[in-house]
Amino acid sequence: MKLHRHYLAGILLTTTASLAQGVPAHQHGVATLQAVLSSTTLHIELRSPLMNLVGFEGHADTPEQQQALDDVRQRFAQDVIQSRPCQLQHTSIELPEQSHDHDHDHDEHTDLTVSWEFYCPAAGSVTLDSRLITTFPGIETLQLLWITDQQQGADTFDHDQPILLPRR
Repeated sequence: MKLHRHYLAGILLTTTASLAQGVPAHQHGVATLQAVLSSTTLHIELRSPLMNLVGFEGHADTPEQQQALDDVRQRFAQDVIQSRPCQLQHTSIELPEQSHDHDHDHDEHTDLTVSWEFYCPAAGSVTLDSRLITTFPGIETLQLLWITDQQQGADTFDHDQPILLPRR
């Protein structure tokens, strides 16, 4: 049975809520990676303060800030997340919109969200490779919340390393 990615995202958000207790919603230097592996679909979502990725928060008000957002978009289009033996099907990046209204709050805390969807063959474990900390030095700690058909867990990483998601 093929699960729709919005359904998987709902499972991810509701099931990992108990794992995420005590995890701040917005903490500079910390990013959260959530992974749901169900049947042949792996859905991964990254949430990070924009400060970790581009060095500022809020809307891009200058050409330099807009270029920094464009650079982040291009980096996420590359292979900062890979999964073996899976094949990438879709990537979605939610960045703040560029603002032409200069009356907004310059102190707002803005998060970036990136979602990946992979097709994974049904047999064997899945290895998740992240180059997030190497690619984005502002990410000092990567918190991982994961769910498979049989298990769930949480890990914290301060450097990039492969992550094994077990399956039955």
